[in-house]
Amino acid sequence: MSVRPLRSFLVMPFISAAFFAALIEPLAWPEFSNDSEDIIVQTVLEMHHGGEGWIPTLGGAPRLRKPPLANWLSAAAVRPQTITQLDDPDPAIREAAYHQLAFEIRWPALLASCLMLACIGWTAEIIGGRTLGITATLLAGSTLVFFRFSRLAATDAHLALWVSAVHMFFALALIKNRWWTGCLGAGAALGLALMSKGPVALVYAVPGCLVFAALYGGTFSGSPSPLRRPFLSVATGLLLALAISGPWFFDVLINHPQAQREWASEANAEGINNISHDPVFAYLSLLPLMLPWTVYFITGFFLAERDIARRIVGRQSIAYPMLLLVVTILLLSYSPDRKDRYLLPLVGPAAIIAAWPTRCLARPLSHQRPPLLPDPESRALSMFHWGTLAIVALGVFVAGIFMRTANGSPWISVGLLIPSLVIAAGLMVLMIRIRHRPLGVAMITAITMCMLNALFLNGWSASPSGRSEMKPIADRLRQSLPAAFPIAYLEILRPNQPGKPVTLDLDIYLDRIVPVIHDPSKLARPTALVLLEQDVGALPGWNKLFDLISRKHHWYAMSAPATGSTPATAPTPATAPKPATTQTTPGMPGSGLP
Repeated sequence: MSVRPLRSFLVMPFISAAFFAALIEPLAWPEFSNDSEDIIVQTVLEMHHGGEGWIPTLGGAPRLRKPPLANWLSAAAVRPQTITQLDDPDPAIREAAYHQLAFEIRWPALLASCLMLACIGWTAEIIGGRTLGITATLLAGSTLVFFRFSRLAATDAHLALWVSAVHMFFALALIKNRWWTGCLGAGAALGLALMSKGPVALVYAVPGCLVFAALYGGTFSGSPSPLRRPFLSVATGLLLALAISGPWFFDVLINHPQAQREWASEANAEGINNISHDPVFAYLSLLPLMLPWTVYFITGFFLAERDIARRIVGRQSIAYPMLLLVVTILLLSYSPDRKDRYLLPLVGPAAIIAAWPTRCLARPLSHQRPPLLPDPESRALSMFHWGTLAIVALGVFVAGIFMRTANGSPWISVGLLIPSLVIAAGLMVLMIRIRHRPLGVAMITAITMCMLNALFLNGWSASPSGRSEMKPIADRLRQSLPAAFPIAYLEILRPNQPGKPVTLDLDIYLDRIVPVIHDPSKLARPTALVLLEQDVGALPGWNKLFDLISRKHHWYAMSAPATGSTPATAPTPATAPKPATTQTTPGMPGSGLP
């Protein structure tokens, strides 16, 4: 390999490494409060506490709905010392351990997201050349959808990496006619995608590629039927995918017959408590999630649609990301569960479409002058983009000044606001000088968005909305009860008034499995219950330990004495709970939490 191709190959990983370095520090700032992330965190804790590794457990039961690749990688990143310190008697050591746990369990997902950027860049380079590849990489890493979901230790980040790798290798096969390399790489990536989130990976990875092969494959391969000649390479790639993912699925089917029913329930979104029930057009949320590149994305979408409709020679490649995006979204829309995070694996096709106007509209007028002199359409597009970025930046600064953290201070302190404004002014000067150069636009936008992301997370993670609702309850239970005291979560289901689904935050911050029960009379005593305020009257004979008013709910912790004792009997001093007082989360009026 010559020096120039090697340099071209390494530029995408270099950009990905720059994003990783810019985003690694804020990883540990937010507490665990996201449902999809909490599942991974609790599963990893159970693995470190002696649970199964091959088929991890959640709440003591085998976790069969999702394959374990994300759990394995996250568990490998967590140190045993961190797990040990989660139960340290010293609250300061325990707090530092949970901060360290957040960092250790999240960085594999961030790494996967940043490697996804390299795959996106290589795909764009196959389609439209090196400049388009670099632009698409910078663009994908500076979108709102990337910043929002890449920092979570969830399966979506790992799925997004391997789906993007499948798209890249299929592009290598279909557009560059390198079938063996493309099919073997796509097969390996598809196997890992299946191990990340199960059969749904096929929806993201395969249909769009097949539609593109059927419509445009002959254009690039020189064969009227592009799927006949490379049959052996395609079959070998499928066997490789089966070899990677098959052992786990076959083992689960043989040893856990209920798995097939759970997979069917997962596919139909049955038995899932947090289904979004969004309308069929819910994935139009991709438009705001592409900020600040929404204007470029809309322009690129119409340019791609025009070129596909006219079948312009030499531009059929843009049909590849277009079909990947449209076909996949149409298929995903058939599911009743439509969440924004499901769009993360599609940030690659969306970013390439958004980067396309930088290639089509900005044309050099002279071979002697490298800087691009844009035509009126490109100038207008650039102005709309910078206006959007300015609005996003203004929104973050306004929120930083007027929004308050849990202790009542502004999100952005004066000491942080002044240097941030100085940096913003410097970026504005650079923006003016290189505002019409595609790579300059992408680079300045990426730097600005990374800075805004850090400022936003700095304030949001310290605010009540960025903190776990259950952590104050867990802290109070640790203070009020002996270490091994049994604790359960009471969920009373009523007609037209369902109980609030249990959040795994409580299990995580107590570092134990908290069983969900519906009939407290069947519990062995003594024990403690966590429940919502409307259910307090249903527990005669139980004593209130404390109550906590969170941002959304009023929680109670109740205790019952041992069987045969009088409910009013005072506990011994060694295990005596603190007096029952109404408490609030930090930063709210009347807070009495330490």
